[in-house]
Amino acid sequence: STFMQTLAKDNRQKRFIDVQRHFQGQIVSSCPVRALLFVSAKQRGEVFRAEPMEAGEAVRILMQEFIAQQQVKEEDADYMLRIFTDMTEQAPAYRLWLTPNVRLNAQGVRTLLEQQRDTL
Repeated sequence: STFMQTLAKDNRQKRFIDVQRHFQGQIVSSCPVRALLFVSAKQRGEVFRAEPMEAGEAVRILMQEFIAQQQVKEEDADYMLRIFTDMTEQAPAYRLWLTPNVRLNAQGVRTLLEQQRDTL
């Protein structure tokens, strides 16, 4: 869409949206973490799959994304490491394999989140 084309890209060609600016009032500023979902363009298949991840691996991926996105000072990295560690202690992490069917993927994520809600 035209809207997405006008957003700035980072060095990985990812585009970031200021959700509060565009969806103010519809987005909460904080909530409990129920699940951490990791998606990669390389992880595709004919069947939707959610594979549990170790907390340490989830923290490693989050830190890599944080460092790749910013000029990081050591104190910022330490602070974010604590936040990411807290997040992985609150909720399980999953590596997702997506299918070409967007609706099937959405249903898979919904089912996964409902299962997490039911275990609370």
